[in-house]
Amino acid sequence: MKAAGEQISSVGFDAQGWHKAEIPATVVGALVTDKTYPDPNFGTNLKSLPGMNYSDKNLFANQDMPEGSPFRCSWWYRTEFTPPARQLKKTEWLNFLGINYRANIWVNGHKWRMRLT
Repeated sequence: MKAAGEQISSVGFDAQGWHKAEIPATVVGALVTDKTYPDPNFGTNLKSLPGMNYSDKNLFANQDMPEGSPFRCSWWYRTEFTPPARQLKKTEWLNFLGINYRANIWVNGHKWRMRLT
């Protein structure tokens, strides 16, 4: 399913068929939890994940992500919530516990410029 950020981040977007994620989690963590991939901490399962067929002769972090890997692209975490009515005119903070590197934040169809602290 292809959709723009404005659509994906709007109330009522149909995310049926998406992977479920309990936050905080990484993409791989969510995919292991929902049994898409086997537990990488068991046996040689790590080598079975997409993009993990790298050579033992070179540092993994210095190798390009293979073509066709599902991890070459961005992934979305998505949720909907309603703030308490008494809070509607107050400043609120959103704490993103699942971001471990970088992210684009979208709220109600708008991409936000964020300052990480």
